[in-house]
Amino acid sequence: MNLIPKINGRVRTGEGSLKVTLPLTYQGNCYHPDEFALASGGENACLTFLMDENIPAEGYKLEIDEEGIALTSADEAGQYYGLVTLMAMICENKELAVMVIEDAPRFNWRGMMLDVSRHFFPVEEVKKLLDAMAALKMNRFHWHLSDDQGFRIESKRFPKLNEIGSWWLEDDGTKYGGFYTQEEIRDVVAYAAKKQIMVIPEIDLPGHTSAIVAAYPEFSCDGEPSEVKKEGGIYPHILCGADPAAYEFLYALIDEVTDLFPGPYFHLGGDEAPKNEWKKCEKCQALIREKGLAGEEGLQAYFTEQLVNYLAKKGKTAIGWNEILKSGALGADTWEAPEGANETVGSPICQYWAEMGKPYSYPHVARGQKFIFSNNPCLYLDYPHAMVSMKACLLMDPNIDWNFEIPEDQVLGVEAPLWAERVPDAATLEKQIFPRLLAVAENGWTKERDYEEFLERVKAYESVLTEAGIAFTPWQDADIRGQEGVQKLFIQMQQMLAAFGSKPPTDNIPKEVQEEIMASAQKFIGGFFRYTFTPEEQMFIGNMMKNVMGQGL
Repeated sequence: MNLIPKINGRVRTGEGSLKVTLPLTYQGNCYHPDEFALASGGENACLTFLMDENIPAEGYKLEIDEEGIALTSADEAGQYYGLVTLMAMICENKELAVMVIEDAPRFNWRGMMLDVSRHFFPVEEVKKLLDAMAALKMNRFHWHLSDDQGFRIESKRFPKLNEIGSWWLEDDGTKYGGFYTQEEIRDVVAYAAKKQIMVIPEIDLPGHTSAIVAAYPEFSCDGEPSEVKKEGGIYPHILCGADPAAYEFLYALIDEVTDLFPGPYFHLGGDEAPKNEWKKCEKCQALIREKGLAGEEGLQAYFTEQLVNYLAKKGKTAIGWNEILKSGALGADTWEAPEGANETVGSPICQYWAEMGKPYSYPHVARGQKFIFSNNPCLYLDYPHAMVSMKACLLMDPNIDWNFEIPEDQVLGVEAPLWAERVPDAATLEKQIFPRLLAVAENGWTKERDYEEFLERVKAYESVLTEAGIAFTPWQDADIRGQEGVQKLFIQMQQMLAAFGSKPPTDNIPKEVQEEIMASAQKFIGGFFRYTFTPEEQMFIGNMMKNVMGQGL
């Protein structure tokens, strides 16, 4: 079977086969009659749906004999994934071998993040990606909806977020951007839910807020007018950390956004927030003194905690990038749910992404912190295929470091982000994502993974992508290995440097943030080829990288 992801359980084969035709007739309780080629068939149906609470969450048991098919699950998701497997098998061969499949996911968080702020993608493209995710048994769609380059949610409460904050000016004076109407967002959320995918919104706070403060400059420290940014980077003009009006604005905005997303999670970002404006702001400094906060870093922890607590009262568990752990105030053992918080709400979840987060993330493991892993050397799909390889996406084990141990119950799963600074259109987007998303899906679903065997299934899966109208990078270009892979690596790194104008855009970044980024870049360089190249090749690349780093990477 050329299934992706591979079965994470037992497959027992027998003698004989069953010929089937579509639509399959079924009996029993079917949760998804409109999502698959199914038709109600009564007692003589080919497919029987059964329920068994002893089957793991999202898991299923598929029994095929010469008389028919039985699909047993404990929940809707398990039935859905059993049907995904069954339909993939039928598409491959309408004469099914007699067998029993018992399958359940490795992790309950199998996600992808799409940044629609740096470049905007229409609803049709979002749904196309959701279709592909569902076929790969992925269940979390992280929608990065606000950043320096645009605010992408229709706000009826704060119309300037769309009139001003959703657009940037091109060099020729034309506007680029857009936003999703509230009706479109509800449609996407409902569409995803039918495919067992939860949509998690992200509004990045307090940094990466150029689009918000361009629309409402009064919520920044200096109140000065500014513009929505066109280029990628880290910009100092952020929300004020001490202005009560800024907090009230954010609470009202959260009210509006959470009404659109019924899921239990809300992503607050929290990464890359330069604080030089807070250092100069009288209000910020006064609040630091009043609350006894540990400087500007403590102020960010205070800022984030106010939003985390507000979300908790609305029944939402907050997620943040690994920087939310930096102060130590928002860990699993330090955050206390506020009075009035929904009892289902947990402590903030850390989405671990950057090597620079190791020192302050390690201690939280012993304190019970839960993590989603998006390690950038292995899962960032905006990087070239030779830098973040398909092999790395498959073989990386979610962790703060490759030889560090985290209890299984603290690892929620994996998520592959796609940041869109260098992704201007749908074709480029899809070629960046595929076929690497196949590897991410298998990593999230299947514990035992073998790259060479997986690669053979990728070759066969290209026809599935073609039929779905999805652009993709051919497997030959995504299979990075040996001296040819090393050459691809350096060519693609040179292309990235050229795109950055020979160096990353750091002109607007405070010195201390620049130093942190450079230190992270060095660790990133050392990490991305760990799963891809042999030790000898790694040593050669490492020596070459010292020269590259010396030239200003």
